[in-house]
Amino acid sequence: MNTIKLNNGVEMPIIGYGVFQVSPNEAERCVSDALSVGYRMVDTAQADRSGVPPDINPRLRRCAPYLGLTVFNLFEVVFLPTRKLEPILR
Repeated sequence: MNTIKLNNGVEMPIIGYGVFQVSPNEAERCVSDALSVGYRMVDTAQADRSGVPPDINPRLRRCAPYLGLTVFNLFEVVFLPTRKLEPILR
């Protein structure tokens, strides 16, 4: 898997498993399947047009130990609408 080195020295995968249109009921199975075939990043960035991605983190925490992983080996990409940055950028 190709990675990119972040400023803190951590290697992050450049390809992730997207959960766009994955129902909450199916999310745990889908994430578990993705991790079992080698994905280490779950992309929730466009999962919900309201800007609220499904809560994948608990699913990652439940799946990871069964695959010999920890959450420190995994990445979750989330969507941050620019409108939420406006107060910070002013």
